[in-house]
Amino acid sequence: MEEKVIFRGVSHITGTLVLTGGANNASKILKDLKQNGLSGIKVTAGELLSMPGERILCGTVEELSEISFDSLTVLLFENENCVNRDMPLFDKELSRNETPMTKQEVRWVAVNMMKIEARDVLFDIGAGSGSVAIEMARKAHEGLVFAIEKKDNAFELLCKNKSDLGALNVIPVFGEALEEIRKLPVPDKVFIGGSGGNLDKLVKSLYRANEDVKILITAITLETLTEALEAFKEINFETDIVCLNCSKSKKAGSYNMMIANNPIYIIYGEKNDK
Repeated sequence: MEEKVIFRGVSHITGTLVLTGGANNASKILKDLKQNGLSGIKVTAGELLSMPGERILCGTVEELSEISFDSLTVLLFENENCVNRDMPLFDKELSRNETPMTKQEVRWVAVNMMKIEARDVLFDIGAGSGSVAIEMARKAHEGLVFAIEKKDNAFELLCKNKSDLGALNVIPVFGEALEEIRKLPVPDKVFIGGSGGNLDKLVKSLYRANEDVKILITAITLETLTEALEAFKEINFETDIVCLNCSKSKKAGSYNMMIANNPIYIIYGEKNDK
């Protein structure tokens, strides 16, 4: 897993100098970056600097990934399209299909309620389009977000949005969440946007893996709200609940109408130490 994310921070900064060698040689690093959607980044490769056979090459990651380099090579990456991790993610930036998506206003409230730190390991269960995973990844810019999705068309969309938006620290995981979370690192915090009817089992499984895990669940039905509260109660979690009612303006001729979205329940739970 680590081999795929060695340079996840490249998407967030304008310049990175890498001293290569051993297993992480220049050729491997360039191929990994290409595979993870960073083909267009400018790179300067300095091979055997100040030595016989010195070679300096400039190009994109994609262009230089086809070249073999000596182990004594330094790489300078210049990313003109780096992601500003301090900016929120807007819905208009995301590719869409019929896959449901957590709207930006809900995302912003939910992700901030999770109190994400830079080095956190996060799960997005029922990741859909990847909107929440990418939003979380900007806050956990030195950590990892494992985005778990079981539907083919949603998973394809997730991978596209990850690549298009430079979210290198988002790791798409295809499959049933209950099975896949057993194979992944222990999470610090978890967002559950879709449970496939396994909410209670998911919460208990996550708690068994890490009693200090923080879990946030979004629900549009009273039944899911009730199930989430019962699951948290059984593991003695302290809960914080927000019901978000959001309306957005829509043009109607020369006027603006406010169109209401469905109310969303946001349920945050963490260990009760009292």
